[in-house]
Amino acid sequence: MKSRTRYGLIVTGIVAFIVLSPFIYLFVRGEKYDFKNHRFITTGTLSVATQPKGAHIYLNGVDTATSSTNIRFITPGDYNVQLKKDQYFDWSKRLNIRGQYVTYANTIVSGITLFFSTPKKTNLASNIINFFAGTEKLLYLTKDKAFIADVGSPEKTDQINLPTSLDKLDIISSPDENYFLLRSASTPFYGVIDVRAKTLIDITSLTTSEQILFSNNNELFQIQSGTVYKIDWRLQQKNVILKNILTFYPTAQNIYYISGQTLAVAQAPNYNPVVLLTNLPTFQTASLYLSDRNQLFIVGDGSLYSLDQGLRRISDYVNSVKFDNKNEKLVYSTNNEIDIYDLLNNSNYLVTRSSASIQNPIAVVDLGWVFMQSDNRLQSIEIDNRDHQNNYTFANISDTSKYFVDNVAKYLFLLSNGELSRMQIR
Repeated sequence: MKSRTRYGLIVTGIVAFIVLSPFIYLFVRGEKYDFKNHRFITTGTLSVATQPKGAHIYLNGVDTATSSTNIRFITPGDYNVQLKKDQYFDWSKRLNIRGQYVTYANTIVSGITLFFSTPKKTNLASNIINFFAGTEKLLYLTKDKAFIADVGSPEKTDQINLPTSLDKLDIISSPDENYFLLRSASTPFYGVIDVRAKTLIDITSLTTSEQILFSNNNELFQIQSGTVYKIDWRLQQKNVILKNILTFYPTAQNIYYISGQTLAVAQAPNYNPVVLLTNLPTFQTASLYLSDRNQLFIVGDGSLYSLDQGLRRISDYVNSVKFDNKNEKLVYSTNNEIDIYDLLNNSNYLVTRSSASIQNPIAVVDLGWVFMQSDNRLQSIEIDNRDHQNNYTFANISDTSKYFVDNVAKYLFLLSNGELSRMQIR
């Protein structure tokens, strides 16, 4: 190459670098020229991720990209963001895009979970009077039989005969789902199913109690006329543990309880009491709840209290309390409201407030959704309450219907009019 040519290329490169440098600089800074207003503006970015991937992203009605992606160089302002994918419910929200910032389509979790618009339904059984679905086990009951299966393969069941024909049976599960207490106060009948042994042990002679609980090491306790008993269903005997008790909560090592205006804990094996708090309100009815972090909560006469800094009232008219220990959350509801209480920072977050009655809310915080029965519908509502909240209906149901959603919100189990079905919703 001749020297003149070589120097010409060098000069051309230098000139090109000088000319393009401002544009490269502006590109890196996320700036672009606004031809409408004749000025440079700093753009923003929209980050969208979905489960499953491949949803089309619409900005103000324009098909812009597919998830999961970051859409850059967006002129700041409010945008109607829509996600569309065949066979799934649409998702939409109006979001504000700010210059130099990344706006996330979902701020609660990393991605937006999309649900089938027409769930894949499988009928499991008929003439069912009650069922339980948990992390591992599925138990459902007819008047004279109990059927046990794994949640992942409900078609493979073990059967256990019930001793008498029963119209109504409540189900209480041990924490590890290896034991189930069946109870019918009207008959009466109380029995413990041992899942691994595939046996049913009748303990009707030991209890007539409505407040009966498993501890986290599978021991069974009841309160009857103010006395707490420990029940050994294998030996068919019960032993007095505590007296003059309003309510209690058993663990492997302790029993937390309220007696009069005192909150205390009795430590195994002798159950010697240690006072935790005095001067409680004089509750007529109360329940105790304990998180995996050993944080105590009381629902007394319908009001929810925490004991993180003494006794602090969180909400009134509470009718449902459930822990999501994995995400350090407590989900509670009134007849018309669902809230999430953060166990780490002791703060409250309103999920939704409705004019229609709300029943049995189940939060799947990992995915950012709460499921519930409301207005004769089985539905979900997203936890993110920026702008409107996306809300989907999976089935029309009656007030007597019962449902359960698994911990990854893949399947819904629904009992309606005696028919038990499983719906795959994503």
